[in-house]
Amino acid sequence: MYTATATGPDGHTHLCVTNETRCTWEDLHCGETYNVTVTANDSRCTSPRSNTTYIHMAPCVPQAVMPTLDCDTGVAILNWASSTGAETYNVSAHNGAGHTLQFSTNVTNGFLSNLLCGKTYLITVRALNRQCSSAPSSPADMWSVPCVPQTVVSALDCVSNSALVQWNISQGAESYLVVATGTDGQTTKCNATATQCNLQALHCSTSYNISVIAVKQQCNTSKSSTVQTKTAPCVPAHVQGSVDCASKNVSMSWNQSVGAVSYSAVAQGDAGYASVCNSTGTACVFSDLLCGMNYSLSVSASDGTCVTAPSQPLVLSTVPCKAQNVSVQMSCSANTAVVTWEPSDRVISHIVRAIGSDGHGINCTSSNDSCILTSMHCGQNYNVTVAALDGACDSSNVLIVLQSGGVIQINFFLLSFLAPCAPSNILSSLICTTQNYGVVSVSWGQANGGQSYVAGAVSADGHSSSCNSSTTSCDLQGLHCGQIYNVSVFSLANGCQSVKSGVSQVQTAPCPPQNVSTQVQCTLGSVQVSWSPAVNADQFRVALVANSTGVISSCNSTGTQCSVNNLPCNERFNLSVVAVRGSCQSQPSSSLIASAPCAPQGVNGTIDCITNSAWVSWNENSGAESYTVLAVGDDGDNSNCSTTNTTCSVPDLGCGKSYNFTVTASNTACQSTPSTSFQLETAPCALSSIVAVANCHSSVIQVQWQRAQIGSSLYIATAEGQDRSLLSCNSSASSCNLTNVQCGMEYTIIVAASSNRCSSLRSPPYKISTAPCQPTAVEAHTECQTNNVFVSWQSSYVAREYALTVVGRSGDRLTNRTADSNFTLTDLRCGNTYYLSVSASHENCTSVPSPNITFNTMPCKPANLTLGVHCGNRSASLSWTGTVGAVSYVGLAQSDNGTTIYCHSTNTSCSLQGLVCGMVYNFTVKASDGICNSSYSDSLIGGAAPCPPAGFRAVPRQLSNDTQILRASWFAGNCPNSEYLLQVNGGILGNAQALFEVASYWTSRTFFEIPLPCGSSYNATIRARNFAGSSVESTAVSGTTVPCAPVNVTYSAATTVAWNASIYATNYTVYGVTFSGRTRLCMTSQLLCSVGNISSGHIVVTASNSAGASEDSLPVLGEYLNIERTTLI
Repeated sequence: MYTATATGPDGHTHLCVTNETRCTWEDLHCGETYNVTVTANDSRCTSPRSNTTYIHMAPCVPQAVMPTLDCDTGVAILNWASSTGAETYNVSAHNGAGHTLQFSTNVTNGFLSNLLCGKTYLITVRALNRQCSSAPSSPADMWSVPCVPQTVVSALDCVSNSALVQWNISQGAESYLVVATGTDGQTTKCNATATQCNLQALHCSTSYNISVIAVKQQCNTSKSSTVQTKTAPCVPAHVQGSVDCASKNVSMSWNQSVGAVSYSAVAQGDAGYASVCNSTGTACVFSDLLCGMNYSLSVSASDGTCVTAPSQPLVLSTVPCKAQNVSVQMSCSANTAVVTWEPSDRVISHIVRAIGSDGHGINCTSSNDSCILTSMHCGQNYNVTVAALDGACDSSNVLIVLQSGGVIQINFFLLSFLAPCAPSNILSSLICTTQNYGVVSVSWGQANGGQSYVAGAVSADGHSSSCNSSTTSCDLQGLHCGQIYNVSVFSLANGCQSVKSGVSQVQTAPCPPQNVSTQVQCTLGSVQVSWSPAVNADQFRVALVANSTGVISSCNSTGTQCSVNNLPCNERFNLSVVAVRGSCQSQPSSSLIASAPCAPQGVNGTIDCITNSAWVSWNENSGAESYTVLAVGDDGDNSNCSTTNTTCSVPDLGCGKSYNFTVTASNTACQSTPSTSFQLETAPCALSSIVAVANCHSSVIQVQWQRAQIGSSLYIATAEGQDRSLLSCNSSASSCNLTNVQCGMEYTIIVAASSNRCSSLRSPPYKISTAPCQPTAVEAHTECQTNNVFVSWQSSYVAREYALTVVGRSGDRLTNRTADSNFTLTDLRCGNTYYLSVSASHENCTSVPSPNITFNTMPCKPANLTLGVHCGNRSASLSWTGTVGAVSYVGLAQSDNGTTIYCHSTNTSCSLQGLVCGMVYNFTVKASDGICNSSYSDSLIGGAAPCPPAGFRAVPRQLSNDTQILRASWFAGNCPNSEYLLQVNGGILGNAQALFEVASYWTSRTFFEIPLPCGSSYNATIRARNFAGSSVESTAVSGTTVPCAPVNVTYSAATTVAWNASIYATNYTVYGVTFSGRTRLCMTSQLLCSVGNISSGHIVVTASNSAGASEDSLPVLGEYLNIERTTLI
């Protein structure tokens, strides 16, 4: 019996027991190599294992085959899991039509190209090694890109301007996308699952490139070749018509329709009469139209294939009569015109027609003596005709030419200007250079009627800027950094302003980085620069420019810090940090920094026996701002000194000791490594302590000592000041006086035997300070923003405290103390003059005060501000009470939309020009002394109210039931959103007890009618108002109504008619009234007249004046009638 053992790489075993000399395992793992040994055994013994042999299993079947199609290239990207035991892989792709693609690879991915379009492929992968091949993987299916659609054709529907697109079926396509791109940039699409699609809403007069895209799931790259289709012409636009009443011809014009080769214009009359005019141009003249009719004019265009629908009808009428005294009043803001004329007899109505230079036509009809043309196009010249109608076209028209900007009467021609149009195509771009960080260039399209332009920009933070130009561009200056501005443009012409254009947005350059700080890492030779986060910046650039070499070191960061390394010692750098967005960078945030100083060189020193100090010197170090000398004694005792020079005296060294000296250099950021050290020994110790005494302002110091038991009998006292000046005195006793002592000094004094300064026979040093000197270089600077005053002076070496004495012009007095050589004075009165002195003190001694200096605080804010707004010239006058110390003033008016107007004056009044009517302003003023500005005065709110309207008149009209209509009219004001109020007051029949006062309501119309009793006198006024306020009353128009009918009419036998007077009458008329009619008998200014014998009928009397004639008096019967004998009195 035999036992075969197969051992896998992970130690697992498979056994096979057999009586034969071969064996089969059914459970071995794919892709593994097994060690095989065999043993023979009987019922008692087992042989040793045979020699090992190896079995290499076939690779495992590849798993997780994942195909992915790249729609743009048509290439399949394949990935699968690695197979154990595989050395290479074979990949096969088959479609149902017999097309096969294969490749081999030693990695677990690959590419299949040259796939046929519109096919589904089954993909399998086999793993191979040197002995075996695995079974194929489970097949993965994948479709290729759909085929490109072929034979694309289109057919146009002229009526609907739609195109039916058809094509052949495309293999592999699930749906189709049809795309039509017009020459005007418009794109129209439709989707279909069949082989045709209808493109709707195509633009007229446009050529389209049409292509079809086959779509399969996410793949839509199979695009056909393009076909061209041209749509029907557009319906003619801006159709205009005019009537020439002299020739009875009607002219018609329209804009050209792109692609049209001919036009057909139709004039359709009210009675059904129609006339047709064909033209290859853009105008037609109808010469056969009937007069006195309304005609509907329309036009259609044809390109030889398609005919458009008719244009919107334009209605015109013929007008017979010529109007008189025609005038026009334009409204710039509303683009309207009020046309007025003198009333004429036998006229039914008037028609006003206006044809603009852009083809725009408008008309209005009125049975009164005025008509309003509305919705006129801005910036256009209008030909306007006014004609009166009485049922026949037998009159001439009055021609009015309305142009952009004003009104001029020239014979029968009236030249008038409309407001200019708003500019279009607003473009704004940032000028981002090292010289211009806050400048935006604005350009726009020429506006019809525009003579000049104003461009304005407003940011989210409320800041605004504007620029003026007579061309189509200008630059906005002084814009804030890091802001998005809304830019718009107005056009101007002869005092008229257009509506605001569309808005263009522009973003200014980033703001300079803020709170830039540096941290020099001295030991690493680098500097870390940091700053606050900033908006609107993509990254930041840091640059260090070495002062001595010009070498630039830099770093970039998208965060808030970065580091520059490898800085040389002893170097100063100009640091700049800029914020960058795209190609635009901010202004730099700059500062100066220095690297660590180099270690000082050339260090040496000597012992000063007098002061028991060491005088140390070294070579100058260009990178150092100060130096520190450290002396360390052999017993650990140490002393040091610091200086900004290249020498320093190390004080207070112990006598009889050895010291090691080193020098380090420092700047604001770093300290150098110590210099090479050197040693000095101090003088030996000897004399006991000494005492020095000085009075505060004395020039003498008395030095006292205890005489030594041995040594010379002559002692020398030596004093050395901090400036190394020397004083000395000698005595054989135990004291002497040092003379010529200076103020502000600290003296170090020793006493030694004569000619033995560094011997052991010397005292330890003694220090004493004299009184401080009078402070010098006293300066005072007023801080305009806070009204604080910064005071500085030359510091004193010995002073421990300074006293400032401030006395105001009005006698107020302040005293302040400080240990520094500067001080900030607060809570000072504005507009005051102060006198300042400074004294220094040390212990019990105080210096003489410095000479007085004079300074002024900022001016006080102006008071008692008064305001006067003048509607006539759109200005405002400001006046105020002057403030002490002011040399000039600035007045300003700020509107709600942020617009600000300024005026400057050296007096206590000024005038602000250019107020916008209807706007409310905040008025204030501030003072300046040439250096500082005061705070703003208390503000006043005022509005630019309109003036009383011009052209005001009041005319009595028709009379009914002893009541006469008073018709008042006026010109529209030039302020937007104006309303008007008519007020009438007067008396009835001259009775002081019968007074009346009546008013209209506020109205936007330019006329109003009020009924008044007969025999009344009146005064009429008009006022205007808008959001900014109300005007004053206009100059009054006075007059009287018609008289009331005469009363107490009598007819005597002597053929005389008499009556009572009617108040305000200037004439009377007597009429005889019979069944056959009414006959005037006499007219007189008296109260009676002779009319002869009247045999039948009756008599009535009327009173009249300039306002008209009264109604009839009560009738009086007559007996005889003899008209021929009527006498006029």
